[in-house]
Amino acid sequence: EEEEGGRLDGGRAGVLGLVITVLAAQGVPAPEGKKDVRPSVKCELHVGRELEGREEEGSKEEKKEEKKLKQKTGVAKGKGGEVDFRGDVMKFEGVTGIVPELSFVRFKVMDQEVLRSELAAWACIRLDRLRSGHRFIHLYDARGLPSEGFLFVKIDKAFTAADDDASVPNKGTVKADPVTPNKGAVAATTTNPST
Repeated sequence: EEEEGGRLDGGRAGVLGLVITVLAAQGVPAPEGKKDVRPSVKCELHVGRELEGREEEGSKEEKKEEKKLKQKTGVAKGKGGEVDFRGDVMKFEGVTGIVPELSFVRFKVMDQEVLRSELAAWACIRLDRLRSGHRFIHLYDARGLPSEGFLFVKIDKAFTAADDDASVPNKGTVKADPVTPNKGAVAATTTNPST
């Protein structure tokens, strides 16, 4: 549902900077009929965006923007059980109009062959739930069933919310205090940047 100002209900739009360093994988399931995997990782951002000011779907600008939302690593060193990605880096910088609550990061572990690649495993994480730091990402097999496999990655994420009223003098910012133990509510305090 659309709110006033073109924003999607429940989200705040802004600019995303995301760097994913793929360090290792373990227990990646082999595709059916295969004993081993020569893995690479494809990463895609599936984004919910502000409606206002968007390019027409299918335009050159839209397609160019979509290309910036896909990255992949090289083929990892090692096969099967334990794989070293040597810190391959995927960068998504300056992606605008993002609504984190409506956006996802999809990891696809591909089995690389000479002429084609085949899906071995995958994971999908909502962007607002993806935290910075070192993370284990548990994988599903190609049929969508939980597997023993996981990726070990380092996430560096920066999200800057667009402030439509930035020109208003003395506008305060809201900071969330820790959860109160007895009610589970978050108290908000307002600070005035002019003091």
